[in-house]
Amino acid sequence: MLKQCSKCKELKEDFEFYKSSQSKDGLFSFCKSCTKIQQQKYREGNREALLAKARIYDAKHKNMHRNAQLKGRYGFSLEEHDIMLEEQNGCCAICQRSIANLPRPPSVDHDHETGKVRGLLCQSCNSGLANFKDNIESLKFAIEYLIRSRHG
Repeated sequence: MLKQCSKCKELKEDFEFYKSSQSKDGLFSFCKSCTKIQQQKYREGNREALLAKARIYDAKHKNMHRNAQLKGRYGFSLEEHDIMLEEQNGCCAICQRSIANLPRPPSVDHDHETGKVRGLLCQSCNSGLANFKDNIESLKFAIEYLIRSRHG
């Protein structure tokens, strides 16, 4: 079935219109192409207001997003994360520096083979483990190197 777009006035197939439960024929009056152009113009003209609205939404839903992220990646809830952070006294499990008020949330350290969560780390310690690829022998060599260089 053909329908005329009320914006560009072209006759187009039904699939070229978005669905609408509010219209008699079940389709928007503008075709998809015209709708996209109109939406882009709106976003460009209302950029600051849309960004402000997004910041408010993100602030209200911050914990929801973080919880979904933790559940999806580690099977670990935000509540479990907070309990672990409390058990670590708000500190990195390796260097013991405070991670409770960092600009970024602490890294969830996990065993890459089993997926088991080991602890919460600051970005530096997490990067260090990643650089050593969790290889215990390499870390032992690094410790021995540091000891030798101090006393040597």
